[in-house]
Amino acid sequence: MNINQLQSLLRQSEIFSIREVAFAFIEANGSISVLKKSRYQKTTLEDFNMPYQVVYLPITLIKDGELIKENLAEINKDDHWLSNQLLTNGISEIKDVLFAEWLENSGILVIPYKPIQ
Repeated sequence: MNINQLQSLLRQSEIFSIREVAFAFIEANGSISVLKKSRYQKTTLEDFNMPYQVVYLPITLIKDGELIKENLAEINKDDHWLSNQLLTNGISEIKDVLFAEWLENSGILVIPYKPIQ
């Protein structure tokens, strides 16, 4: 591996200067694992003595215009609720939705196939 390849791999890990690196390991698959120097490491909630928050997984409800019924049931919602959510986003039919997901505490994200006029 030459220095250009190393710099490229570092940039892919969001490291733009070698000076940020304390240790770097080349893995068997050709990727690198990096431990940054402490002054360059990301801060955490713990660093600021902030309370932890619950993390939720997003649930895909519609993909490529197709409803995933079991995921809708998993979040305890029904077709009527989903229709209202789509109408709120200016969409009248599920087939017009490229992607929709539900995230607890954030609600629904709807991405239509075409921009809404």
